[in-house]
Amino acid sequence: MRHLLILLIALPMLSSCIRTRSDLEEKQQAEQVENQLQSLQKLKADSDNRLVSLEDQVRELTGRLEVAERQLGQMDQGQAENLKGVQEKMTILEEAVTKLDVQVRELQQVLQKIAAAKKAEAASRARSAAKARSVPKGNYSAGEHYFKAKEW
Repeated sequence: MRHLLILLIALPMLSSCIRTRSDLEEKQQAEQVENQLQSLQKLKADSDNRLVSLEDQVRELTGRLEVAERQLGQMDQGQAENLKGVQEKMTILEEAVTKLDVQVRELQQVLQKIAAAKKAEAASRARSAAKARSVPKGNYSAGEHYFKAKEW
């Protein structure tokens, strides 16, 4: 009977050991699932952080692109204004060169007229001088005059 009593007392203990093993297995499985869940949550958090970081980089690059486009637009506008200013200056210079060219032509015409007048005046003086130096009266004087002029 004693054995029976020990057996009866040990039987619930043995059954509790079986339950404990199954409980331990369930607990281990739950821990594994929890560890996997934590790993997945950590992976998701890392992915979310990476996504936020990439979004920030995209925003930053978009801002830089907008700034570069604005600066390019301003440079284009500045170059267009500079080109317009240069074209206006070229037009003014071309007009000035045209005016100077006209003045030079007028001065050349005046100089030609002055030169022609000087030639005419010199010819007139030469004629009047020639007339003034005309042959003197008298045979001796006329002969001397022609001799000096080497007109034999």
